[in-house]
Amino acid sequence: MRKVILISWSFIKHFYKWHLLLAISMLLISTVFVSYSNLSVIGSAGVLEIYGTLLGIILFAPLIYPEQDKGLWELEKSKKTSMLWHYFIRAICASFACVIGILVMLLLLHFGNSDIYVWKMMAGGVAELLFVGSIAYFFSMITNNVIIGYMASTVYYVINLTNSNLFGKISLFHMKSGDYTFTWIMYLVSIGILIG
Repeated sequence: MRKVILISWSFIKHFYKWHLLLAISMLLISTVFVSYSNLSVIGSAGVLEIYGTLLGIILFAPLIYPEQDKGLWELEKSKKTSMLWHYFIRAICASFACVIGILVMLLLLHFGNSDIYVWKMMAGGVAELLFVGSIAYFFSMITNNVIIGYMASTVYYVINLTNSNLFGKISLFHMKSGDYTFTWIMYLVSIGILIG
């Protein structure tokens, strides 16, 4: 457990803190561009999906950022702890940060007197966020390039903005139409992509 904490803290301290600050800033800035007050369930779901899903892109794409430096990658590879273990710990840290981000958004909606389905929206928001994040993480890993991860997940996000039913159950923005049946399918596909 001590090793897990040390690996996590080292990654956050040296590489991930700026991405966490960017995610926090994005949440704060979203309150300027969109109202969190007196929304219907559909309106609350729309805010949660449009802005919450962006957290997945911000928080998952940079998880391989340290390995962009070839010297650091070779140093990490020479250590006793497997690189897969490092990546797993980072993915858990990013998932935890994403869950907190969705909770903060739900709290903002709640304190803004908006109608929300807490558990359904929590499950759906995290599912969409993890799915977009897993796309970013996957493409970052297979290309060893963080920028490609950002681009792939952003393209998927934009395609869903223009045609939200193109990918069936793994499309984004189902909650805006009152559909919550996508959640478990999206979780399973996200886990499959992360393992891949």
